[in-house]
Amino acid sequence: MLSKSDLIKARFSEGDSVAFLYRRKTVEGTLLRLNPRRAVVKVGEESFTVPYNLLVPRSGNREKREQRLERTNWRLN
Repeated sequence: MLSKSDLIKARFSEGDSVAFLYRRKTVEGTLLRLNPRRAVVKVGEESFTVPYNLLVPRSGNREKREQRLERTNWRLN
């Protein structure tokens, strides 16, 4: 059975465009790496390590994410 954090992580894949709050500002970047607890996001020349629960998907890969979640939920049942 997958944990809550695994379900949140399943929404993302490397190369997705994401946004997150940093010092009260919304920052947009690209996912470089998916670690067990946090993702590495490239913003310009900088890289940020961000927890998955703070990430908001921005890319047009919505269908892929939904299919990935459906497959995950199917495996749970």
